[in-house]
Amino acid sequence: MSEPTNHRRERVGAAVRAWSSQLSTPDGDARPETIDLTHAHPSGLAMLLTGRPTRLSHLVREPSALDQARRRARAIRAKTVELAEERGIVAGWLAIGIATWTTPGTTPGTTPGTTPGTTPGAPRTTSTPVLL
Repeated sequence: MSEPTNHRRERVGAAVRAWSSQLSTPDGDARPETIDLTHAHPSGLAMLLTGRPTRLSHLVREPSALDQARRRARAIRAKTVELAEERGIVAGWLAIGIATWTTPGTTPGTTPGTTPGTTPGAPRTTSTPVLL
């Protein structure tokens, strides 16, 4: 691998680690001003992703997890009110969309093995839902 490629890989890796550390506390827990929807109930998530008004209780069904999500929602609301009243900053938006990217294909002989179902040299397009 060339020197610029190694340098780029190191810089991207450092940026990902820094960004990831900002998304969780040192013990690996999600930050208190976030609500993790990784394990959201499918019907509630479908409501949210289609733009319908969605109660938190439709997304989080387990009682203790719902209690924690409610506490976090109140903390988020308090912070958005504080930012608006004290600093004039409008915050607390939810954005939903699809992220799509294409990775270049591999050249035979440069990568040991390929992803099953792909052809060496063929680019691969990936799409995933994103909630911000």
